[in-house]
Amino acid sequence: MWHSSTYSKNVTTAECESVMSCSFPKESRNTYAWVVVAGVFWINTLCAGYIKSFGITYHLLLQYFPDDSAAAVGWVMGMLLGTRGLLAPVMGAMAVKIGPRRSILIGTLLITLGLLLAIPKLSIYYMAATVGSLVGEFFHIV
Repeated sequence: MWHSSTYSKNVTTAECESVMSCSFPKESRNTYAWVVVAGVFWINTLCAGYIKSFGITYHLLLQYFPDDSAAAVGWVMGMLLGTRGLLAPVMGAMAVKIGPRRSILIGTLLITLGLLLAIPKLSIYYMAATVGSLVGEFFHIV
């Protein structure tokens, strides 16, 4: 039996299928499902690619901030991965509270904001706050 928090009664699979078949034709449901699969694939590819390619960014940051130590530059990646893991329960609760579509939209906008704020590259600590902390927090939503 399927139960949703928005409904007060239990709904059987047959009832759920009959409601879905009335709402959407089967062909459009199948097409929409593949669009969702493709979107999720590209989101995960881009997020994982950004995190895994940090070695390239690391060398660029070392060249751009020659006065800072390698450990200070490592804080950017440390914050990116650390906030992503630490705030996972909070982001999961937010997705449950406001829904997955809204939370993905909010996360995408805030990741974009964090990357745009990182453009001035004022200092390595500023980069850790924008790219590391702000972007890392919202990668988990997306």
